[in-house]
Amino acid sequence: MTPATNTAHPRVLQVITGLAPGGAEEQLRLLVPRLRARGIHCDVAAFYNLGAVADALRGEGVPVLDLDSARLRDPRGALRLTAVIRRGEYDVVHTHLFRAGLHGRWAARRAGVAAVVHTEHSLNHRLIEGHHRGPALDALYRAAERLGTLTLAVSAATAAEVRSTGVPDERIRVLPDGIEPEAHRFRPDARIAFRARHGIAPHARVIAATGRLVAAKRFEVAVDAAAVLDDAVLLVVGDGPQRHELERRAAARMPGRAVFTGQLPPAEAVAALSAADVFASPSPEESFGLAVLAAVACGLPTVYAASPALQEADPDRGSLAHQVHAIRVACDPGSFAAALAAALSRPRGTEFVPVQYRIDTVADRLAALYRRLGTAPAHLEPGRTGVARHA
Repeated sequence: MTPATNTAHPRVLQVITGLAPGGAEEQLRLLVPRLRARGIHCDVAAFYNLGAVADALRGEGVPVLDLDSARLRDPRGALRLTAVIRRGEYDVVHTHLFRAGLHGRWAARRAGVAAVVHTEHSLNHRLIEGHHRGPALDALYRAAERLGTLTLAVSAATAAEVRSTGVPDERIRVLPDGIEPEAHRFRPDARIAFRARHGIAPHARVIAATGRLVAAKRFEVAVDAAAVLDDAVLLVVGDGPQRHELERRAAARMPGRAVFTGQLPPAEAVAALSAADVFASPSPEESFGLAVLAAVACGLPTVYAASPALQEADPDRGSLAHQVHAIRVACDPGSFAAALAAALSRPRGTEFVPVQYRIDTVADRLAALYRRLGTAPAHLEPGRTGVARHA
Protein backbone atom coordinates (compact mmCIF):
# COMPACT_ATOMS: atom_id res chain seq x y z
CA MET A 1 0.00 0.00 0.00
CA THR A 2 1.13 3.54 -0.67
CA PRO A 3 1.61 5.86 2.30
CA ALA A 4 -0.88 8.51 3.34
CA THR A 5 -0.88 11.51 1.07
CA ASN A 6 1.58 14.31 1.74
CA THR A 7 -0.98 17.09 1.45
CA ALA A 8 1.62 19.84 0.98
CA HIS A 9 3.73 18.06 -1.66
CA PRO A 10 1.83 15.04 -2.98
CA ARG A 11 3.48 12.64 -5.37
CA VAL A 12 1.39 12.34 -8.54
CA LEU A 13 1.76 9.96 -11.47
CA GLN A 14 0.19 11.22 -14.69
CA VAL A 15 -0.82 8.25 -16.87
CA ILE A 16 -1.70 8.77 -20.53
CA THR A 17 -2.27 6.43 -23.46
CA GLY A 18 0.49 7.91 -25.66
CA LEU A 19 2.58 11.05 -26.06
CA ALA A 20 2.45 11.86 -29.76
CA PRO A 21 1.21 15.46 -30.36
CA GLY A 22 -2.47 15.97 -29.58
CA GLY A 23 -4.76 18.06 -27.39
CA ALA A 24 -4.60 16.00 -24.20
CA GLU A 25 -0.90 15.39 -24.66
CA GLU A 26 -0.22 19.11 -25.15
CA GLN A 27 -2.13 19.87 -21.95
CA LEU A 28 0.12 17.47 -20.07
CA ARG A 29 3.20 19.12 -21.59
CA LEU A 30 2.04 22.51 -20.35
CA LEU A 31 0.72 21.42 -16.97
CA VAL A 32 3.34 19.07 -15.56
CA PRO A 33 6.24 21.58 -15.33
CA ARG A 34 3.85 24.11 -13.75
CA LEU A 35 2.60 21.58 -11.22
CA ARG A 36 6.18 20.70 -10.30
CA ALA A 37 6.89 24.42 -9.82
CA ARG A 38 3.93 24.50 -7.39
CA GLY A 39 5.40 21.75 -5.22
CA ILE A 40 3.53 18.83 -6.79
CA HIS A 41 5.92 16.00 -7.62
CA CYS A 42 4.79 14.78 -11.05
CA ASP A 43 6.07 11.88 -13.13
CA VAL A 44 4.50 10.71 -16.40
CA ALA A 45 3.83 7.20 -17.73
CA ALA A 46 2.55 6.31 -21.22
CA PHE A 47 1.48 2.94 -22.58
CA TYR A 48 3.09 3.46 -26.00
CA ASN A 49 3.89 5.97 -28.76
CA LEU A 50 6.27 8.16 -26.80
CA GLY A 51 6.65 10.88 -29.41
CA ALA A 52 7.52 14.57 -29.46
CA VAL A 53 5.57 15.39 -26.30
CA ALA A 54 7.62 12.86 -24.33
CA ASP A 55 10.80 14.48 -25.65
CA ALA A 56 9.53 17.93 -24.62
CA LEU A 57 8.68 16.74 -21.11
CA ARG A 58 12.06 15.09 -20.68
CA GLY A 59 13.63 18.34 -21.86
CA GLU A 60 11.92 20.00 -18.88
CA GLY A 61 13.44 17.42 -16.54
CA VAL A 62 10.24 15.38 -16.14
CA PRO A 63 10.71 11.59 -15.80
CA VAL A 64 8.69 9.85 -18.55
CA LEU A 65 8.17 6.08 -18.28
CA ASP A 66 7.44 3.86 -21.29
CA LEU A 67 5.07 1.01 -20.39
CA ASP A 68 5.73 -0.59 -23.80
CA SER A 69 2.18 -1.87 -24.37
CA ALA A 70 0.59 -0.85 -27.67
CA ARG A 71 -2.54 -3.04 -27.67
CA LEU A 72 -5.68 -2.18 -25.71
CA ARG A 73 -6.20 -5.84 -24.74
CA ASP A 74 -2.61 -6.40 -23.64
CA PRO A 75 -2.67 -6.69 -19.82
CA ARG A 76 1.09 -6.38 -19.47
CA GLY A 77 1.02 -2.59 -19.56
CA ALA A 78 -1.37 -2.47 -16.62
CA LEU A 79 0.77 -4.94 -14.68
CA ARG A 80 3.91 -2.91 -15.39
CA LEU A 81 2.05 0.22 -14.31
CA THR A 82 1.02 -1.39 -11.03
CA ALA A 83 4.69 -2.08 -10.27
CA VAL A 84 5.65 1.49 -11.25
CA ILE A 85 3.03 2.94 -8.89
CA ARG A 86 4.16 0.77 -6.00
CA ARG A 87 7.81 1.65 -6.52
CA GLY A 88 7.06 5.36 -6.82
CA GLU A 89 4.82 5.44 -3.71
CA TYR A 90 2.48 7.88 -5.45
CA ASP A 91 -0.27 9.57 -3.49
CA VAL A 92 -2.43 10.38 -6.54
CA VAL A 93 -2.73 8.72 -9.94
CA HIS A 94 -4.23 10.92 -12.66
CA THR A 95 -5.23 9.22 -15.92
CA HIS A 96 -5.89 10.77 -19.33
CA LEU A 97 -7.60 9.26 -22.40
CA PHE A 98 -9.61 6.05 -22.77
CA ARG A 99 -6.94 3.31 -22.58
CA ALA A 100 -5.20 5.00 -19.64
CA GLY A 101 -8.54 5.43 -17.90
CA LEU A 102 -9.31 1.73 -18.17
CA HIS A 103 -5.94 0.23 -17.28
CA GLY A 104 -4.58 3.08 -15.19
CA ARG A 105 -7.42 3.21 -12.68
CA TRP A 106 -7.31 -0.58 -12.26
CA ALA A 107 -3.54 -0.48 -11.71
CA ALA A 108 -3.80 2.37 -9.22
CA ARG A 109 -6.40 0.57 -7.14
CA ARG A 110 -4.41 -2.67 -7.29
CA ALA A 111 -1.39 -0.74 -6.03
CA GLY A 112 -3.41 0.66 -3.12
CA VAL A 113 -3.71 4.32 -4.21
CA ALA A 114 -6.70 6.00 -2.57
CA ALA A 115 -6.93 9.11 -4.80
CA VAL A 116 -7.44 8.25 -8.49
CA VAL A 117 -8.45 11.04 -10.85
CA HIS A 118 -9.36 10.81 -14.54
CA THR A 119 -9.67 13.67 -17.02
CA GLU A 120 -12.18 13.12 -19.80
CA HIS A 121 -10.86 14.89 -22.90
CA SER A 122 -12.75 13.42 -25.83
CA LEU A 123 -16.09 11.76 -25.12
CA ASN A 124 -18.98 12.77 -27.37
CA HIS A 125 -22.40 11.29 -28.02
CA ARG A 126 -21.13 9.00 -30.81
CA LEU A 127 -17.49 8.24 -30.11
CA ILE A 128 -14.75 8.05 -27.57
CA GLU A 129 -11.36 8.27 -29.26
CA GLY A 130 -12.56 6.45 -32.37
CA HIS A 131 -14.52 3.77 -30.52
CA HIS A 132 -18.26 3.81 -31.26
CA ARG A 133 -20.39 4.21 -28.18
CA GLY A 134 -23.13 1.76 -27.33
CA PRO A 135 -24.49 -0.03 -24.25
CA ALA A 136 -21.44 -2.31 -23.95
CA LEU A 137 -18.85 0.46 -24.23
CA ASP A 138 -20.80 2.72 -21.88
CA ALA A 139 -20.97 -0.11 -19.34
CA LEU A 140 -17.19 -0.61 -19.61
CA TYR A 141 -16.65 3.14 -19.22
CA ARG A 142 -18.92 3.22 -16.15
CA ALA A 143 -17.21 0.21 -14.55
CA ALA A 144 -13.76 1.76 -15.01
CA GLU A 145 -14.99 5.08 -13.64
CA ARG A 146 -16.12 3.41 -10.43
CA LEU A 147 -12.49 2.47 -9.74
CA GLY A 148 -11.58 6.14 -9.54
CA THR A 149 -12.25 8.89 -7.05
CA LEU A 150 -13.66 11.41 -9.50
CA THR A 151 -13.71 12.38 -13.15
CA LEU A 152 -12.70 15.80 -14.42
CA ALA A 153 -14.46 16.93 -17.60
CA VAL A 154 -12.88 19.63 -19.75
CA SER A 155 -16.23 21.36 -20.32
CA ALA A 156 -19.84 21.30 -19.15
CA ALA A 157 -20.73 19.66 -22.47
CA THR A 158 -18.24 16.87 -21.79
CA ALA A 159 -19.56 16.49 -18.24
CA ALA A 160 -23.03 15.92 -19.72
CA GLU A 161 -21.62 13.17 -21.95
CA VAL A 162 -19.95 11.51 -18.96
CA ARG A 163 -23.32 11.59 -17.16
CA SER A 164 -24.95 10.01 -20.21
CA THR A 165 -22.82 6.87 -19.71
CA GLY A 166 -24.48 6.42 -16.32
CA VAL A 167 -21.82 8.04 -14.12
CA PRO A 168 -23.51 9.87 -11.20
CA ASP A 169 -23.31 13.65 -11.26
CA GLU A 170 -21.61 13.80 -7.84
CA ARG A 171 -18.58 11.98 -9.26
CA ILE A 172 -17.95 14.58 -12.00
CA ARG A 173 -16.21 17.96 -11.84
CA VAL A 174 -15.39 20.49 -14.57
CA LEU A 175 -11.81 21.62 -15.06
CA PRO A 176 -11.20 23.20 -18.49
CA ASP A 177 -8.13 23.02 -20.65
CA GLY A 178 -5.77 25.99 -20.69
CA ILE A 179 -3.36 27.85 -22.96
CA GLU A 180 -0.49 30.28 -22.55
CA PRO A 181 -1.90 33.74 -23.48
CA GLU A 182 1.48 35.35 -24.10
CA ALA A 183 2.63 32.55 -26.38
CA HIS A 184 -0.45 33.00 -28.59
CA ARG A 185 -0.28 36.75 -29.12
CA PHE A 186 -0.06 37.96 -32.72
CA ARG A 187 3.54 38.56 -33.81
CA PRO A 188 4.19 40.36 -37.11
CA ASP A 189 7.73 38.94 -37.26
CA ALA A 190 6.42 35.39 -36.85
CA ARG A 191 3.88 36.05 -39.62
CA ILE A 192 6.56 37.12 -42.09
CA ALA A 193 8.98 34.33 -41.18
CA PHE A 194 6.37 31.53 -41.21
CA ARG A 195 5.04 32.56 -44.63
CA ALA A 196 8.54 32.68 -46.04
CA ARG A 197 9.38 29.22 -44.66
CA HIS A 198 6.25 27.65 -46.13
CA GLY A 199 6.12 29.42 -49.48
CA ILE A 200 3.08 31.62 -48.75
CA ALA A 201 3.06 35.03 -50.43
CA PRO A 202 3.29 38.03 -48.06
CA HIS A 203 -0.07 39.47 -49.16
CA ALA A 204 -2.02 36.22 -49.59
CA ARG A 205 -5.31 35.84 -47.72
CA VAL A 206 -4.76 32.78 -45.55
CA ILE A 207 -7.35 30.53 -43.92
CA ALA A 208 -5.80 28.33 -41.22
CA ALA A 209 -7.12 25.02 -39.92
CA THR A 210 -5.27 23.02 -37.29
CA GLY A 211 -5.64 19.68 -35.57
CA ARG A 212 -5.41 15.94 -35.99
CA LEU A 213 -6.45 15.00 -39.53
CA VAL A 214 -9.10 12.39 -38.78
CA ALA A 215 -12.55 11.86 -40.28
CA ALA A 216 -14.43 13.17 -37.23
CA LYS A 217 -12.82 16.62 -37.57
CA ARG A 218 -14.36 17.11 -41.06
CA PHE A 219 -11.40 18.97 -42.57
CA GLU A 220 -12.80 18.28 -46.03
CA VAL A 221 -15.41 20.97 -45.28
CA ALA A 222 -12.61 23.52 -44.86
CA VAL A 223 -11.04 22.38 -48.15
CA ASP A 224 -14.31 22.64 -50.07
CA ALA A 225 -15.16 26.01 -48.53
CA ALA A 226 -11.75 27.53 -49.23
CA ALA A 227 -11.81 26.17 -52.79
CA VAL A 228 -14.68 28.50 -53.78
CA LEU A 229 -12.87 31.58 -52.43
CA ASP A 230 -10.77 32.26 -55.50
CA ASP A 231 -7.80 34.06 -53.98
CA ALA A 232 -7.66 32.35 -50.58
CA VAL A 233 -4.85 30.04 -49.45
CA LEU A 234 -5.70 27.18 -47.10
CA LEU A 235 -3.06 26.42 -44.46
CA VAL A 236 -3.54 23.04 -42.76
CA VAL A 237 -1.37 22.32 -39.72
CA GLY A 238 -1.40 18.80 -38.34
CA ASP A 239 -1.16 15.19 -39.36
CA GLY A 240 -3.24 12.06 -39.27
CA PRO A 241 -4.73 9.25 -41.35
CA GLN A 242 -6.72 11.62 -43.61
CA ARG A 243 -3.79 13.79 -44.62
CA HIS A 244 -3.10 12.24 -48.04
CA GLU A 245 -6.79 12.15 -48.94
CA LEU A 246 -7.16 15.82 -47.97
CA GLU A 247 -4.05 16.76 -49.96
CA ARG A 248 -5.47 15.03 -53.04
CA ARG A 249 -8.81 16.78 -52.57
CA ALA A 250 -7.14 20.17 -52.25
CA ALA A 251 -4.91 19.56 -55.28
CA ALA A 252 -7.99 18.78 -57.37
CA ARG A 253 -10.24 21.59 -56.12
CA MET A 254 -7.83 24.42 -55.38
CA PRO A 255 -4.51 23.62 -57.10
CA GLY A 256 -1.57 25.64 -55.83
CA ARG A 257 -3.60 27.26 -53.04
CA ALA A 258 -3.21 24.76 -50.18
CA VAL A 259 -0.29 24.23 -47.82
CA PHE A 260 -0.12 21.13 -45.61
CA THR A 261 2.68 21.46 -43.06
CA GLY A 262 2.26 18.19 -41.19
CA GLN A 263 2.80 18.16 -37.43
CA LEU A 264 4.79 21.16 -36.22
CA PRO A 265 6.60 21.85 -32.94
CA PRO A 266 4.40 23.85 -30.53
CA ALA A 267 6.13 27.20 -31.17
CA GLU A 268 5.89 26.79 -34.94
CA ALA A 269 2.23 25.77 -34.71
CA VAL A 270 1.52 28.98 -32.78
CA ALA A 271 3.44 30.97 -35.40
CA ALA A 272 1.03 29.55 -38.01
CA LEU A 273 -1.78 31.47 -36.31
CA SER A 274 0.14 34.73 -36.71
CA ALA A 275 0.64 33.84 -40.39
CA ALA A 276 -3.12 33.40 -40.95
CA ASP A 277 -5.90 35.94 -41.56
CA VAL A 278 -8.86 33.81 -40.46
CA PHE A 279 -9.34 30.45 -38.76
CA ALA A 280 -11.68 27.60 -39.71
CA SER A 281 -12.76 24.77 -37.40
CA PRO A 282 -15.38 22.58 -39.10
CA SER A 283 -15.34 19.84 -36.44
CA PRO A 284 -19.01 19.38 -35.43
CA GLU A 285 -18.27 17.68 -32.11
CA GLU A 286 -15.68 19.03 -29.69
CA SER A 287 -15.20 18.28 -26.02
CA PHE A 288 -13.50 21.66 -25.48
CA GLY A 289 -12.23 23.30 -28.67
CA LEU A 290 -8.62 24.12 -27.82
CA ALA A 291 -7.72 24.99 -31.42
CA VAL A 292 -10.51 27.56 -31.59
CA LEU A 293 -9.48 29.09 -28.26
CA ALA A 294 -5.89 29.39 -29.52
CA ALA A 295 -7.11 31.14 -32.67
CA VAL A 296 -9.14 33.77 -30.83
CA ALA A 297 -6.23 34.22 -28.39
CA CYS A 298 -4.23 35.28 -31.46
CA GLY A 299 -6.99 37.70 -32.50
CA LEU A 300 -8.04 35.69 -35.57
CA PRO A 301 -11.56 36.08 -36.97
CA THR A 302 -12.86 32.56 -36.52
CA VAL A 303 -15.54 30.39 -38.10
CA TYR A 304 -16.38 27.22 -36.19
CA ALA A 305 -18.97 24.46 -35.98
CA ALA A 306 -18.54 23.59 -32.27
CA SER A 307 -16.46 24.88 -29.38
CA PRO A 308 -17.58 24.52 -25.75
CA ALA A 309 -14.65 26.78 -24.81
CA LEU A 310 -16.28 29.69 -26.63
CA GLN A 311 -19.86 28.76 -25.85
CA GLU A 312 -19.36 28.28 -22.08
CA ALA A 313 -16.77 30.94 -21.31
CA ASP A 314 -18.80 33.63 -19.56
CA PRO A 315 -22.52 32.90 -19.07
CA ASP A 316 -23.07 36.22 -17.27
CA ARG A 317 -21.77 38.33 -20.17
CA GLY A 318 -22.62 35.98 -23.02
CA SER A 319 -20.24 33.51 -24.57
CA LEU A 320 -16.69 34.34 -25.54
CA ALA A 321 -17.80 34.07 -29.18
CA HIS A 322 -19.80 37.28 -28.72
CA GLN A 323 -16.76 39.12 -27.32
CA VAL A 324 -14.37 38.24 -30.14
CA HIS A 325 -14.66 37.89 -33.91
CA ALA A 326 -16.02 34.33 -33.92
CA ILE A 327 -19.12 32.94 -35.58
CA ARG A 328 -20.68 29.50 -35.27
CA VAL A 329 -22.14 27.96 -38.44
CA ALA A 330 -23.38 24.60 -39.66
CA CYS A 331 -20.75 22.06 -40.68
CA ASP A 332 -21.22 22.27 -44.43
CA PRO A 333 -19.09 23.85 -47.20
CA GLY A 334 -21.65 26.47 -48.19
CA SER A 335 -22.11 27.86 -44.69
CA PHE A 336 -18.36 27.86 -44.09
CA ALA A 337 -17.56 29.51 -47.43
CA ALA A 338 -20.00 32.36 -46.80
CA ALA A 339 -18.77 32.92 -43.24
CA LEU A 340 -15.10 32.72 -44.22
CA ALA A 341 -15.61 35.23 -47.03
CA ALA A 342 -17.09 37.67 -44.51
CA ALA A 343 -14.35 36.93 -41.97
CA LEU A 344 -11.62 37.67 -44.53
CA SER A 345 -12.90 41.25 -44.74
CA ARG A 346 -12.42 41.80 -41.00
CA PRO A 347 -9.26 42.97 -39.23
CA ARG A 348 -7.72 40.93 -36.45
CA GLY A 349 -9.73 41.22 -33.28
CA THR A 350 -9.00 41.44 -29.57
CA GLU A 351 -6.46 38.96 -28.23
CA PHE A 352 -8.41 37.63 -25.27
CA VAL A 353 -8.18 34.54 -23.03
CA PRO A 354 -10.62 34.33 -20.09
CA VAL A 355 -8.85 33.79 -16.80
CA GLN A 356 -10.29 30.29 -16.35
CA TYR A 357 -8.67 29.18 -19.61
CA ARG A 358 -5.16 30.35 -18.76
CA ILE A 359 -2.83 27.45 -18.15
CA ASP A 360 -1.51 28.91 -14.89
CA THR A 361 -5.07 29.12 -13.56
CA VAL A 362 -5.68 25.51 -14.50
CA ALA A 363 -2.40 24.48 -12.83
CA ASP A 364 -3.38 26.35 -9.64
CA ARG A 365 -6.75 24.59 -9.51
CA LEU A 366 -5.31 21.17 -10.20
CA ALA A 367 -2.58 21.56 -7.58
CA ALA A 368 -5.22 22.61 -5.04
CA LEU A 369 -7.36 19.62 -6.00
CA TYR A 370 -4.50 17.17 -5.43
CA ARG A 371 -3.92 18.67 -1.99
CA ARG A 372 -7.65 18.56 -1.13
CA LEU A 373 -7.91 14.93 -2.15
CA GLY A 374 -5.22 14.21 0.40
CA THR A 375 -7.46 15.45 3.21
CA ALA A 376 -10.40 13.18 2.26
CA PRO A 377 -10.76 9.72 3.81
CA ALA A 378 -9.92 6.98 1.33
CA HIS A 379 -12.74 5.58 -0.81
CA LEU A 380 -15.33 8.23 0.14
CA GLU A 381 -17.55 9.35 -2.71
CA PRO A 382 -16.16 12.60 -4.15
CA GLY A 383 -19.45 14.34 -3.42
CA ARG A 384 -18.57 14.00 0.27
CA THR A 385 -15.00 15.16 0.11
CA GLY A 386 -15.74 18.85 -0.05
CA VAL A 387 -14.24 19.08 -3.56
CA ALA A 388 -15.78 22.07 -5.35
CA ARG A 389 -18.20 21.56 -8.24
CA HIS A 390 -15.71 23.23 -10.53
CA ALA A 391 -12.44 21.65 -9.52
